[in-house]
Amino acid sequence: MLDTLDLDRSLDKLTYKTRIEELMCQLRSLQQACWQAKLPLVVVLEGWAAAGKGALLKKMVNYMDPRGFSVHPILPPTIIEQRYPFMWRFWQELPPKGSIGIFYHSWYTHVLEDRLFKRLEAADVPEVMAEINAFERQLVEDGVAVAKFFIHLSRKELKKRLKKSAKDELTAWRVRPEDWQQEKNYKKYRNLAEEMLLHTSTGFAPWMFVEGNCQRWAKIKVLSQLVAILTEALDRQALEKPQMINPPPQPLLDTSPNHVGKVDLSLKLDKKEYKKRLRNAQIALNKLQLKIYQQQIPVILVFEGWDAAGKGGAIKRLTDILDPRSYRVNTYSAPTDEEQQYH
Repeated sequence: MLDTLDLDRSLDKLTYKTRIEELMCQLRSLQQACWQAKLPLVVVLEGWAAAGKGALLKKMVNYMDPRGFSVHPILPPTIIEQRYPFMWRFWQELPPKGSIGIFYHSWYTHVLEDRLFKRLEAADVPEVMAEINAFERQLVEDGVAVAKFFIHLSRKELKKRLKKSAKDELTAWRVRPEDWQQEKNYKKYRNLAEEMLLHTSTGFAPWMFVEGNCQRWAKIKVLSQLVAILTEALDRQALEKPQMINPPPQPLLDTSPNHVGKVDLSLKLDKKEYKKRLRNAQIALNKLQLKIYQQQIPVILVFEGWDAAGKGGAIKRLTDILDPRSYRVNTYSAPTDEEQQYH
């Protein structure tokens, strides 16, 4: 996959200057069109250390309205973030409708760097990749445009750039020990990247591979593809709107299984038996709470049903025996105007 890229691709300064001006004007117009169409965009910038992602990011946002985009440089998860599911912290950073969210590193860093440094076991990788694909599918199905770029470098170019950055006092602080490990373990890192790209390049969120040895070439290729992705997304959204206004007729008869209709509503307990079974259940629950705390297992309980069905009472009896430091009750109603701007 990466081996098929021609890393000798380059662009002369004059051609670059002409093309970059054209693309930046197009990108600014497309940003305004996204705002008007309420189309959110997620941009993922991944690749080797010193691949020029920072310079590309700076050029990308130069002509954009800063009110319409946000940049998220992803750092290692905090202690609080480590207590939640892997994708939780990324959900918090998604852009609202009409805005652009740019991820400088992303959820893919977990698959690459954590595998290289053995913080992620190989046996857990399929589950993590499936979770990533499900996350991106949800975004796309909700109308979010997703653009993923992987910038590839040769080992020689990677080493050259790392040395140059390390010698410059203005950029030396950016070079991490992990970056040198990429160069030292170049083949291993490339193989891990190949595996990741193969399993997460999907029809709904494909990867764009960028030859990065020439930074001018890389910038033009990324911006050209970004313009194409946004143009296609806006065109697709315009075509889909009439279908939303006139949805196809629904079948008159619902043939899905009627599980609710099979519930036996005649079941009863006398007061004495009820109190006995409730107490036993609460004691068992208290013991289980300790176990899940010790094993750091998160648990989600969902209560749905008719109004006045007793959901509140059930929650009260459930929490009576629990340690209040270890649970949280969330109540939900119709989304607010602000919440409707997100997935």
